[in-house]
Amino acid sequence: MKKILSKTVDGKSVWVITPDVRLANINKRRLPLSYLDIFYAFAPLLVKSTNKKKWEEGVKSTMIDLNNRVASLNFIVTELKKHESRLLSSRNDRKTIYDYRPFQIFFFFANAYLDCLHSIRDLLMDIDRHLGRKYHEDIIKEDWFKLYMDIRTLCHHIETPLITVEQGAIMFRFERWEKIKRIQFLSGQMQDKHGIITISLSCSDLGVIVLRSLNKWAKRYLDHINTNEAIDQVKSIKKDGTSRTGKITLNEMISLVEGS
Repeated sequence: MKKILSKTVDGKSVWVITPDVRLANINKRRLPLSYLDIFYAFAPLLVKSTNKKKWEEGVKSTMIDLNNRVASLNFIVTELKKHESRLLSSRNDRKTIYDYRPFQIFFFFANAYLDCLHSIRDLLMDIDRHLGRKYHEDIIKEDWFKLYMDIRTLCHHIETPLITVEQGAIMFRFERWEKIKRIQFLSGQMQDKHGIITISLSCSDLGVIVLRSLNKWAKRYLDHINTNEAIDQVKSIKKDGTSRTGKITLNEMISLVEGS
């Protein structure tokens, strides 16, 4: 998303939040274009004109929230990887006493990641509800998602795990996992003889599978739009503060994604 200071036809200055793809210089983006980026801009075409008010009040603001959560997720993953590296490099088999604060900081970011993922799920459900689909169900049925939601439930409502570093990996140890009222993934087969479930958390591909799933979700919606449909794209800002625009089609946008 971009924040643009623009002017209305009557000369009033106004700040506007707009999807990246509505700016003509998208080819200069630091990150590659994705189906999700395109969805933010083309989703209004999925809403019938009779439901324009519904779109303005619902989906539009929800998608800004979704973009905020995805940006937060990317930041959290970056921080988790940094702290994971520090924890793994501090491992010393000769040491018997460790400062636990670095583990607490890692746990803070892990919690933030799980909360962000939970919020993304809620936003996808909301957008699906507005657009009359249930595409989010493909994501929440995945084992990785079920596992993360079980971990979030444990961390938020039942217990704070003991975090250790073993065999080059960060481990979360849970003793009271059976207290989850609605277990999605964990099972008794995963516990040791003491009833403890140990889960290895690697940050190497953390976030990647989420973004991949989000792009699949967005692509399913784009498949419902005629590829010749076009949106206005800001080419430049005039001296008077108004925008000079041009058209770009969905087909052209998709070509940018698939050609990157």
